Amino acid sequence: MVKYYKMLILCILSWIFFDNSLVKAQNNLNIPKPVNLIFDVYNKNLHVIVIKASYVLTSDNYFAKAHFNSVGVISLFINLDMMSSVQGEINNSNLLPNEYQSSGKSKGKKFVANIDFNHKQNVKIEKLDPAIEDNRDVVTESQRNNSIDILSAMLQLVQRVRANKNCNDQFKIFDGSRIFTFQSKAAGTMPIPSSWTSPYKGEALFCKAVAQQTAGLKRSRHRALSAQPQPGYLWFKEIDNIGMLPVRFEFNNPKMGNVIVILRQATK
Repeated sequence: MVKYYKMLILCILSWIFFDNSLVKAQNNLNIPKPVNLIFDVYNKNLHVIVIKASYVLTSDNYFAKAHFNSVGVISLFINLDMMSSVQGEINNSNLLPNEYQSSGKSKGKKFVANIDFNHKQNVKIEKLDPAIEDNRDVVTESQRNNSIDILSAMLQLVQRVRANKNCNDQFKIFDGSRIFTFQSKAAGTMPIPSSWTSPYKGEALFCKAVAQQTAGLKRSRHRALSAQPQPGYLWFKEIDNIGMLPVRFEFNNPKMGNVIVILRQATK
């Protein structure tokens, strides 16, 4: 009975994101309203990507989706238009993803990635189109086990911050062709760097992070650079009626250099 109820909640969470007519069912089951976020991504002082994300967290289940869209001059080069979504369960504050789907267009080419994370065990690629490039190392089954998707990783970090008031955590992230490790640690509080695009100011929980690609590397001249640890920084702040959220994060990309992501809007 409990398992059936959890599955019912997962189905309704999925429907809520795509069918506004189910608001009544959402209220009857006491499911929280989705939190809607808009992030702006900057590289070399240029606005390059907009991320529109939504998520629902209950005591037992979660659902998240994000739309990544290139903007400005960068659209002429990468032409990114991608939708990703994930649903899963929560056990002892740990997010356990099930179905992850990502599809859209990048660099003018269509792609699809469907992954069954199966609670981080026996992770299977259900569909990957186009297939992994010939010059990229194949991620083995043992390498991808105990991994999660990027959306679940970010929500897990939000959960950790809200529960423990720190961001001490680590993940193994799988995107269908690559494995990344991510480690973060609280480093006190620090003022949020000023930005005219963000309404969030003042002191915030400050976290230091390191990300590193450990599998699925390309056999190219950038291989050694791609495998190097990449430093990052995150600022978490309490948002009215929502809770702690990342309002800014910076990370180093091996090819792009410093990338800054700023929370422009958070609503519920």
